Amino acid sequence: ETLMVAGESYVQKPRLCDARPVYQREASVAEGTENAEVFLFYRAHEGEWWLGPVIGGTTCYARALGSRLFAVPRPDELVWRLATLDPWQPRAGSSYSVDAKSTSSGL
Repeated sequence: ETLMVAGESYVQKPRLCDARPVYQREASVAEGTENAEVFLFYRAHEGEWWLGPVIGGTTCYARALGSRLFAVPRPDELVWRLATLDPWQPRAGSSYSVDAKSTSSGL
């Protein structure tokens, strides 16, 4: 399965974090820029989906509340905000969306 997060494609990996699937950003970086690994994973203790450099790590770039009752993030329930902001305040003027689509099954 593939998810679209803020215009970038994330592919499901064969592992879990806090009993939820893990996704990795597909490499599509412009020439001459660093291609850092970015993962989408769930943090049960925080009840949030995170975008970060290490699966299950304590550092993240952005976080989203929502989809707490579902194993796979639901696009219409996620509101992304930068990790440096207050944990309960979404980034002003920004609304990242997540769109799910299947890569091979056509579902």
